[in-house]
Amino acid sequence: MSSEFPHLQASQRPVAQLSNEERIDWIRQERWIQYPRAKRILERLSELVDYPPRHRMPCLAIYGSTALALLKEELVTEALVSIADRKARRLSGSI
Repeated sequence: MSSEFPHLQASQRPVAQLSNEERIDWIRQERWIQYPRAKRILERLSELVDYPPRHRMPCLAIYGSTALALLKEELVTEALVSIADRKARRLSGSI
């Protein structure tokens, strides 16, 4: 297999062997590409989500290019998971 597509990374060679329809479906899948600034934003937002409740909560404004939409989706997903986890821990009495 490795000699069939030597120009591709080993992890991507199986994708090259898929049918045209399967490759197109694979290409159209959403992906999260981690990069340093996005990682810092995710970490900061995670801190804000886990911040103890107060009357004046800290906040954060984020602006940027259209690529921000994917970041927003990732953040919303992580925030919802974190909030659900905190609620579950509160209900179980572990907090």
